[in-house]
Amino acid sequence: MAKWENNWTTFIDKMLQMKLLHKDTRFLYVFTGIKHVVIETIKLLSIVQNQKEYLIPVDIHEKAKIVKCPGIEFFTVTVKIISRKKS
Repeated sequence: MAKWENNWTTFIDKMLQMKLLHKDTRFLYVFTGIKHVVIETIKLLSIVQNQKEYLIPVDIHEKAKIVKCPGIEFFTVTVKIISRKKS
């Protein structure tokens, strides 16, 4: 679940960060690509208006590389491990 706070940028960032929660936390990751994005603003805002707490369910499909919620879908989301700085 991601909380809607009337800010598209932070909500989309929350959705993408949830994908990283499925990864090994010992490494650092960076998003390297999103092949296709679908945003249906009316669909998402109608769901938000019907709820009191503004919690929106977010689904992560690891094998298909899809991150989606009602109204927003990211297809072929890829991440890459980046190396830590060596001291």
